[in-house]
Amino acid sequence: MANLALDIAKDYTLETGRYLNLKAVSSEEYASIAKRPKNGILNCHKISPIFKPSDWREKLQHVVKKSIA
Repeated sequence: MANLALDIAKDYTLETGRYLNLKAVSSEEYASIAKRPKNGILNCHKISPIFKPSDWREKLQHVVKKSIA
């Protein structure tokens, strides 16, 4: 996901002409108090008839563009 966010930010840079000095950082390199699972995939199979989650890629694109605008 970090690489996708970086790609979105680079595309935004090309679209706007703004230069952003970005660097991908692994989970190990990022200091965080919260412990992150190695495999955090959410299985939506049981709830999919009731709840249809939105595409996280679209939401990620929105968040990245908004945070660097």
